[in-house]
Amino acid sequence: MDMAYGSFIDDGNKILFTKKIKKIMQLFTIRIDGKDEKNISSSKNNEYKAQISPNNKILVFLRKFSIKTFIVVRNLITEKEDSFEVNGNYINPAFTDDNKIVYESFIEGSYKVFVYDIITKQVEQVTSGDANAHNPVFIDKNQSLLFISDGRGKKFRDLCMLNLKTKKHTFLSSGLNMINQNFELSMDRQNIIFESIQFGNSEIYLYEINSKDIVNLSKNSAWDCEPSF
Repeated sequence: MDMAYGSFIDDGNKILFTKKIKKIMQLFTIRIDGKDEKNISSSKNNEYKAQISPNNKILVFLRKFSIKTFIVVRNLITEKEDSFEVNGNYINPAFTDDNKIVYESFIEGSYKVFVYDIITKQVEQVTSGDANAHNPVFIDKNQSLLFISDGRGKKFRDLCMLNLKTKKHTFLSSGLNMINQNFELSMDRQNIIFESIQFGNSEIYLYEINSKDIVNLSKNSAWDCEPSF
């Protein structure tokens, strides 16, 4: 399929990915030598965008059933699953630690960010207002939230950092005045790499969180897209 949502698991020895089987999205793992491909989906519904917790014990993914979308949380040891419904077509669950998931859901006219506690099953809404927030992740020892925001108007999309203590937000990429998207964090969570679209061209930029410096890494007239560390 076009988007395999692939990621390394098992200390880099396997890949977790999505594959279409008879037009149905299913979750698979495979060894990095291309052997031992295994379907790990637990239903015949569309299942995709899977991630594994830092301790390798919890699997989270999206399940599409009819017109409804659910976030599914599976304990890989007991095989027990919990699920809850979310709204919208652009949901990106991610682990904040072993026991919490951050995700976006469409309510009251825009995508807001929520945190789900796997142990207590409690949900906390983190963002509010009219702006859309997408691809949320926690940084700075979970003291800040990083996401893509259209808070400066629908014409722009920016990397936005929200300090959870002060509730103040900063548009990190506002100086580029374009559509900024598809970001990834470095392993130490000190650097952000992202794509910036500028009038028929896109460039890859690196943002250093501590120094606040932005560096253009690609600098050419071709489309440079979807960077990854």
